[in-house]
Amino acid sequence: MEQVGADVETVLEALELQDVILAGWSMGMATVYNYLDQYGTRRLSGIIDIDMTPYLFVEGGWDHGVFGNLTPMASLAVQRQMIKDRPGLGESLIPAMFAAGSSPAPEDVTWWSDESATVPDLTALALWVSFSSQDWRPLLPRIDVPVLLAHGTQSQIYPTPVWKYLA
Repeated sequence: MEQVGADVETVLEALELQDVILAGWSMGMATVYNYLDQYGTRRLSGIIDIDMTPYLFVEGGWDHGVFGNLTPMASLAVQRQMIKDRPGLGESLIPAMFAAGSSPAPEDVTWWSDESATVPDLTALALWVSFSSQDWRPLLPRIDVPVLLAHGTQSQIYPTPVWKYLA
């Protein structure tokens, strides 16, 4: 994830961009956090945080993990499933990315799953391990540009009001 954050800086620098608004959803927001940690906000005029927590695990005093119950042991189970049955993992996770009570079209779930499968297995696993091991709560007070929080009240991924903590 650190490299992905650095890759964003490479693109912004190559295009000589300033006053950029970075938006991230899920691992995309982890990319933004990694960018901020390494480069700060000097090129940014804002950030959009789309339904994401700064720390994926639930532990004492922190209820805003994935699904409200992800633990390190459960994360290991996800890693095992990524190796054994990544398409099955995608087909079970993708519907949860939609609002509670909604039913995404089966062809949309298939498309998302197929697109996710284009990432090589070891790359996906390395990204997940890095992504899930990062805790961005200490970074939040250092963000000195406006942040738009786009969090759904019917999120299945984050059933707790993590946006209140972020605000």
